[in-house]
Amino acid sequence: MLVRAAICLVAAVAVATWLDATTVAAPQGGPVVRPAVSAGGYIYISTIRPTSTDGDIAAQTRDVFGQLKATLEANQSSMGQLCHIQVSLRKADDFAAMNTAYAELIGDAPPARTTFMSWLRGSTLIEISAVAVPNGATREALNPAGWAKNPRPYSYIVRTDDLVFFAGLVSRKGTDDSVVKGNAKAQTMTILDNVGTLLETVELTYDNIVSARVYLSSPYDFTDVNSI
Repeated sequence: MLVRAAICLVAAVAVATWLDATTVAAPQGGPVVRPAVSAGGYIYISTIRPTSTDGDIAAQTRDVFGQLKATLEANQSSMGQLCHIQVSLRKADDFAAMNTAYAELIGDAPPARTTFMSWLRGSTLIEISAVAVPNGATREALNPAGWAKNPRPYSYIVRTDDLVFFAGLVSRKGTDDSVVKGNAKAQTMTILDNVGTLLETVELTYDNIVSARVYLSSPYDFTDVNSI
């Protein structure tokens, strides 16, 4: 499938307010990037890279998720409280094997997820970052009515008390997961139609979106995507 456009969204349940960030689990004399920062009831996990890059994608996936689990537990959270994970892969060919290892690690109500291909340093095959809520906080994974069960190990929607996290979307029909082909305009329209369905599922509208990331396979599609 040629992915010309993909979108990742976060929507607000209530009016957003500015909050002071409180750093947690700060390293002693370590790098300036902290493993995690807590702000406004959410835990933001910095990029995690494999401690060893000698293994294949399955081994490196288990490595980064082992680190993620430890970081969450150190900050009064857990794997079941993950809201969104961002996965960077070096090679598209590793997607299926990564998903297999990922599914064994993530649980029955997985977080929303965005996966994309990226340049990674050295022999690194995968990097991840994440957002979670503390243990005891509200966190619910949802699937839109009428949509097929996601064949991949992530939820389309994760709702908390204050924010709703959506998985990264590419040009597919939600009802049967079939690919919708076309140029950048056509794919963007399909994606945004699906966004509307996700928003309706949690009784929100496009006006509630507070953050959107757009990924393009070609910079020459930028104007067409913007027009849609």
